[in-house]
Amino acid sequence: MLHGDSTTDPDLHEKRRDLIVAAAKSLANAGMIVFNESTGALTIAELGNIAAKYYIRKASIEIFNGEFKPQMSEADVLRLLSMSTEVGVSLKARPARLTLF
Repeated sequence: MLHGDSTTDPDLHEKRRDLIVAAAKSLANAGMIVFNESTGALTIAELGNIAAKYYIRKASIEIFNGEFKPQMSEADVLRLLSMSTEVGVSLKARPARLTLF
């Protein structure tokens, strides 16, 4: 944001709209929503519903979209899941287990 933005747009309506449109485009590119830029309509997609229900972040959805293949072995699926951003946050080893490794 530039210093002059507050004088030309005192309530920052345009700035907020730009941020919302950028976020909507990002979610639409990930396949999580359908975004009609001309009307501003946002519609959740099935993938977005799944992500919301299971607390899957957009970064993980983007990884899954890029790496998922129609035919994957169990090892490939586990590798794909381990790449998700939630693994480092949600899965924590108990301190007693850390001494084993």
